[in-house]
Amino acid sequence: MADSDAAQPIIQTILPIREFGAHEHTVYAVAVFPGGQRMVMGLGDNRLLLWDLKDNDVAPKKMEGHGGWVWTVAISRDGRFIASGDHNGELVIWDGDTGGPVTPGQTIKAHSAAIYSVDFSQDGEVLATGSMDKVTRLWNTQSRKQQGIPINCNDYVHCIRYSPSGEHLAIATSGDIQIWSPGRRELIKSLKGHTEFNSAWNSSLAWTPDGRQLLSAGSNPDPTIRGWDTSTWEQVGSPCRGNTTSKGINTLAVNPTGTLVASVSHDHYVRLWRLSDRRIIASFKHSRTVCCVTFSTDGKHILSGGFDKKISQWAVPSLDSKIIHIDSTINKACITGDWDTAEALLKQRIVAANDDNNAYANLSFVKARKLDWDGALHDARKSVTIQPSLTGYISGGIALCGKGQIQDAIEAFDLASMFTDGQSKTILLLIKAIALFNAKQHSMATSHVHQPPDASSDGDTLACSIVEVYLDSLGDARQNGGAGDFTAAVNAIAGSSESAICSAICSGYEDFVVVRKLKCCFCLTPQSAQLFGWDLKSVWQIANQKRCDALLRSGVIREALESYRYMMDMSDEATKARCLDWSTAFEQACREHYVAKGFAGIAASADATLDAKDTDPENAIELYSAVINLGSANNTVFVNRSKAKSEQRLWEDALLDAQRVVQQSPLSYIGYQAKHAVLHAAQRYDEAIEAFQAMLSKLDTSPDPKQKELRQQYVSQFDAEKVIQKVIHDHMEKTPTRLLDTSTGCLYDPEAQTNAFKTSTEYRELLSSSTKRADLQTERIRKVVAKYFGYVMLSHRWEGKEPLLQDIQGKSVYELNPVDGIGKLQRFCETARNAGYRWAWSDTCCINKKDIAELPASITSMFRWYQYSALTIVYLSDVSPSLGSGALAKSAWILRGWTLQEFLAPNIILFYRNNWTPYLDHHSDNHKEFIMQELQDATGMDSRSFRPGMRDLREKLEWASQRVTKEPEDAAYSLFGIFGVYLPVIYGENRQNAVGRLLEKIVAQSRDISVLDWVGKSSEYNSCLPADLTPYGYPSSPCLSEDDIQASVSSLRDAGAEQVALELYDKLNNTSFPDFSNRRLHLPCIAFVVKVRRRRDQDQETSFTYEMKADRLRDLPQITTEVKLVQSSRTRPAPQKFLLVRPWDRRLLELPDFSDDTDSVDDWTPPPSPSLDSSGRFPGEQESVGSQSSESALRLIARLKQPFRAFLLAQKCGEEYTRIMSDHDITAQVKDTATVISDMMDCVTTVEVVWP
Repeated sequence: MADSDAAQPIIQTILPIREFGAHEHTVYAVAVFPGGQRMVMGLGDNRLLLWDLKDNDVAPKKMEGHGGWVWTVAISRDGRFIASGDHNGELVIWDGDTGGPVTPGQTIKAHSAAIYSVDFSQDGEVLATGSMDKVTRLWNTQSRKQQGIPINCNDYVHCIRYSPSGEHLAIATSGDIQIWSPGRRELIKSLKGHTEFNSAWNSSLAWTPDGRQLLSAGSNPDPTIRGWDTSTWEQVGSPCRGNTTSKGINTLAVNPTGTLVASVSHDHYVRLWRLSDRRIIASFKHSRTVCCVTFSTDGKHILSGGFDKKISQWAVPSLDSKIIHIDSTINKACITGDWDTAEALLKQRIVAANDDNNAYANLSFVKARKLDWDGALHDARKSVTIQPSLTGYISGGIALCGKGQIQDAIEAFDLASMFTDGQSKTILLLIKAIALFNAKQHSMATSHVHQPPDASSDGDTLACSIVEVYLDSLGDARQNGGAGDFTAAVNAIAGSSESAICSAICSGYEDFVVVRKLKCCFCLTPQSAQLFGWDLKSVWQIANQKRCDALLRSGVIREALESYRYMMDMSDEATKARCLDWSTAFEQACREHYVAKGFAGIAASADATLDAKDTDPENAIELYSAVINLGSANNTVFVNRSKAKSEQRLWEDALLDAQRVVQQSPLSYIGYQAKHAVLHAAQRYDEAIEAFQAMLSKLDTSPDPKQKELRQQYVSQFDAEKVIQKVIHDHMEKTPTRLLDTSTGCLYDPEAQTNAFKTSTEYRELLSSSTKRADLQTERIRKVVAKYFGYVMLSHRWEGKEPLLQDIQGKSVYELNPVDGIGKLQRFCETARNAGYRWAWSDTCCINKKDIAELPASITSMFRWYQYSALTIVYLSDVSPSLGSGALAKSAWILRGWTLQEFLAPNIILFYRNNWTPYLDHHSDNHKEFIMQELQDATGMDSRSFRPGMRDLREKLEWASQRVTKEPEDAAYSLFGIFGVYLPVIYGENRQNAVGRLLEKIVAQSRDISVLDWVGKSSEYNSCLPADLTPYGYPSSPCLSEDDIQASVSSLRDAGAEQVALELYDKLNNTSFPDFSNRRLHLPCIAFVVKVRRRRDQDQETSFTYEMKADRLRDLPQITTEVKLVQSSRTRPAPQKFLLVRPWDRRLLELPDFSDDTDSVDDWTPPPSPSLDSSGRFPGEQESVGSQSSESALRLIARLKQPFRAFLLAQKCGEEYTRIMSDHDITAQVKDTATVISDMMDCVTTVEVVWP
């Protein structure tokens, strides 16, 4: 239809039937409750008003809570919730019953800019919000928390609308129309929409109730309404034009039946469009710009509002599409063929009302039926004279055809077309064709029933096809060049059922009562069994047979069989009997076709094709379809075709086959099994679980023993849930006590995390796939659980004001003011989310530091948390993008105490600079390897072989020696995980005590005395321990080279020292291990009594220098200490004993070390059982210490003779000693005498060292 035609409305109205107002501010939004009883509107004064539509006397309820203009409102489909969004980006969810906020006093800071659109999902569980911040977010209406990650729309969002099924979410932005799958966050289609036409905005959206079309509205450069086919996302038909004087369309609304659409514009008009022909049928004028519009739930009224500060209620006009108006009595006479009675009744009406143009037109139809052409023409002209109408001109055209005045008849039909729209235009074309056919104008008649270019519906198309086929069967259309169009008409009929054919003619055309035809009267009423006297069943049967035969001849066997099966399924028994011979021949021809292609047994060939992995499943589908369409299919065929279609991702088709099996065998489990397989593959897990439960139910109630046995292979949902819950529980034992949800920014405890998992797609997939006992293998479940619960840890330096638990509890970190540590936390969560992880942890806010039980537990667990993290992100606040390689080694992060374990524990680490870009622009998945190399180059620290525990103690203590912590005790607490020790956390105990307890535990657990090798200040905890870890930054005692050892062994052997060496070896091996507990160290050692003497030339009182001398040691160095040593005095008659000791290191025995757990016992394969040798030992068994080879003993002596680092012990009380610290190492060496070995043997002892 031309734009000028569309722009002329049938009805123009300026007076509404009711107004809701007046208000002091603009009405920006309006919505009606599902029951039609109430209405809510959003205003420019930051409020909403809730109106009772049925009671005019009830004042509206004022709903307050917003801080900005309310741009948009929506009501859930069940009326439970109202949602509103404002200019400040705040969202409020209201109780639909009370009109009060669901959470009083609490708005949701949903967006950083104005919210222009909100909409609820079908079930009301999810709320979508679209904003000028170019983001669409989804919210759980129960928890009011953000659900999943936001949708980045890349442009201003003007409108969002869920499809009627909830499958799609349409988003209109300034630049495009986006179609999303909201559950999967998958962009299905992006349409330019109105942007493609003069760069207009896509301002509004509306779905038709059946979901087949999405309607969109454009801004000023393209003020049109465009329709989009949701199966192809292509534009449907011509756009609705008629807003050429407007500044663009603001809002759209579709009526409940999907036949009308209302639009509002800046030009003050509400326009009502008919979707069938895109024509304006009414307009309603406001005094100022209109912002919003909606239909009442019954579709009888339009509600609109805007700058005139009120809502106006308009009546939707009732459009009469009847062609012939006739009362029931006359209609009945026409249907029964009682033309005389019909004529008499119509004449009575004319006498009663001489100006009844409709009665004259109807009388013309009756006289035409009685072949009174002159009388028919007279009455038709009388009708038009009184008032020109569609009915009058049609009756005239029929009468003129009867008189043979073809050109005059065509002119009359052309005049009638001036009064048509949509459906009536199609009726006129059919009447014109029939009238011309009856007038012997066969070619002309057939040309009029070809599909008109602007047919308004599928029903119109089918009606045209029916008339064309029937006229062809009576005339010679095909001989006159209409073969192509005839084939299209046949296809249209063949694709329809008999009832659809009747409906296409009767439904909507039921007012056309009677038209004269040479061979018959045609009564277009639902009660009529004939179409214009024609045999509809014959039309349908002939069309289908011709279509099947044509397809078969063309070699399109698949389509031919599909058409054949459709025809047979839709035929009644009488129709099947009439075409029995034809159908038998057709089936035989099809079978011969497959035999010729090498498929003698079609079903067997299909099975073989399906089982073959290297063939296209499409071939199997065709063969199974052939079996089904030839009527010889069983359940197995449908199940196998369903499987083949699933492999082709034809989910809906596969599901139909599975459902077919369920319908055919409702008591069998097979159909439900196939249904579960399809739904699971299609990722429709909830439905898949239901299908599986139905399958189990059938197996449970089956009397068949084999099916009862089969049931034992499967597990119930309860059993699967129990196993999954156990895996979740085990996993949670290794994870932090609370985590941040990176999608919502809110804290979750383990229970909330578990509940979130149980609502996730991953959980439903796991349940749906855990159907058999073999599926409950915990490794598979563990992987799914680990992936979902995978969390990211933050490693950073505390700076300024960091957010604590109390600052964010019950809030979203994304909603907080991004200053100080909040901004860092927000960027961390965003980075973790962008890396694909839902959960994140920061030590600032994920620990309740006020909880005296939680804090210590968290500290002792922290290493494990980092160790089991999916990713650790290191934030370097002092490393800018301008700094290059080596910047990390200069960062303060590298010197912090806690960051050592945060680097060593995780498997995967990513380093970020202070602008949250990867360090050195390194975009690999793991920075740990190249960071280790940089640290080694800069600091000498090589942590590649790191494992938590007591291995490489001295190296780990060296790494920790230069680290600093804010809290003194953290110097020790930060190392608990590195050494694998668990001790009480006691803040306030001081650094020396904390470090002392740690080192005590290390010595007691590892029995490694290298911890005692240091120089510095003694600890108050125990004099053998340093006051802090700084002394471990110096190298430990050097080792003797192998060449030197061998030279010494040769010298000892030449001197005949083997026996005495073996005795010393045996004694040292039998010496007890170091024992360190309760601050007391029981230290095995080689102790030498030493005499100390203060130098006489000293006059200092703060430090004292002493000379030392021991009979069995070479000359000893002087020592300087802060402790004044008194070997004997007048007040102490018994001299104080001093010992210079060499702590006994059992590693010098060179015994096998089984403490290295690189390979677990489980991985060890025992060798074959050996037999005893002549010595009574198994081959390879370690000799007893007493018979140890002289080689090991001599190697021990070689080491003991070398210089060693010793420390000085002073007797304190009884056999208790305390260590005296010097300002440097005390290096000693035994005298190389003939009795050196015996002398050392006498010196082997155990001393008890205590605090200073």
